[in-house]
This record gives sequence, C-alpha cells and structure tokens, in this order.
Amino acid sequence: YLRGLAYLKSGDSSSAGLDFNRVVESGSYAEYWKVYSVLIEHGQEQMAETYLTKAVLLGGSLDSDHRWRAEFHYFLGNYEEALAEFDQVSVDALDVDAYMMMAHIHQAMGDVTKVKAAFSVAEQKAPNDPYLIYQQILFWMECDEYDEAYSRIQKGLSVEDNEYRQQMEYCNAVCLEYMGKYAEALEAFKAYKEAYGASDEINHEIAWLN
Repeated sequence: YLRGLAYLKSGDSSSAGLDFNRVVESGSYAEYWKVYSVLIEHGQEQMAETYLTKAVLLGGSLDSDHRWRAEFHYFLGNYEEALAEFDQVSVDALDVDAYMMMAHIHQAMGDVTKVKAAFSVAEQKAPNDPYLIYQQILFWMECDEYDEAYSRIQKGLSVEDNEYRQQMEYCNAVCLEYMGKYAEALEAFKAYKEAYGASDEINHEIAWLN
C-alpha cells in the first residue's frame, strides 16, 4: 500500500495500480475502501471506481457485508442496488450515515416522502448532528420549503462546535430573503459579510436588498 501510494504521488498510476491490486487480494471490503479513498484523494476518480466495481461483487451475507456493498453502490451511483443492499441490513446495524445515504438516494430518485422518512429516523438517532442538520437544511431549501429549512437552521446554530455554522448562517440569510423578510435578510447578509468576509455574491445580495 505504501509503495503504491508513493507511485501515485510521483504520478505513476500504472505502478500504483499493480501494488493496490495486491492490497485488495485479501478480498477485504475495508482494503477496497482504503484504496478507493486514496485514489479519490489524488484525483484518480475513474481508477478509483474500478475498485468499487470489483468490491460490489464480493460475497458475504453478514450485516457488515451488505452495508459495505450498499455504500459502494451508493458512491457508484447504483441507487437501486444500494437500496436493495440496505434492505438486507438489520435495523439495529443501520446508523445515521446509512439513513443519510438513503435520504440522498431517495432525493436523487425524486421520492420526497421517503427522503423525509429517512431523515426522520436519522434525526432520532442523532438529533444534534451538525452535518445531518445541514443536509436537512439543503433538502428543504431544494424543496422550496424555506420555513422548514429556517427552523432547522435555528436548531443547527444552537449546537456548539458546529463546523457547518458558516454554511448555516448563509442559508439563514437566503431563507429570510425567500420568506419575504427582506430587512432581516439584509441584516443577516451584513452580519455574514462581517464575520466571513466579502464576496461578489454577498455584495450583490446586500446591494439588492438595500
């Protein structure tokens, strides 16, 4: 693995591939994921996908096997196959990340009802997870349900150590604007600019709302 990584960093992807092929000879899902991740990190998306394509053909009927294959299908964009694998996993073995993946899959497939259901279960498991809250905010905004998004934003901004605070504060200003609360939106954009700096987009919003 380390030699493959060295080849990869030096630009020799062919030699890297030979070593990475030896890494995954054990048939371990974790090793396939390890190789996939490092290839993605170094911009080798097409090569990375070949490893997931092989990994989804691995056998095994344990919850962990189905979970790995579900995630691999998800990253490959094989949504029907991913859902089929998730269906084989025991409910107790499904965590927040799994339900978020299912929410994203249903969103991509246009099934809003199932998106809401998946997010609801995820929220029960981790009610104060900043990433989950942020994903819900984006979903509701895409659905043009700005009141719902706004309520999630307020919840997210109350969470300490929130690494998505900047994104949420931007969404907060946008939601206020779409909700017709222009004076509040203007103040929110000004506060965002003061906290995080100016950009053409932020300056445009402030000029438009003034």
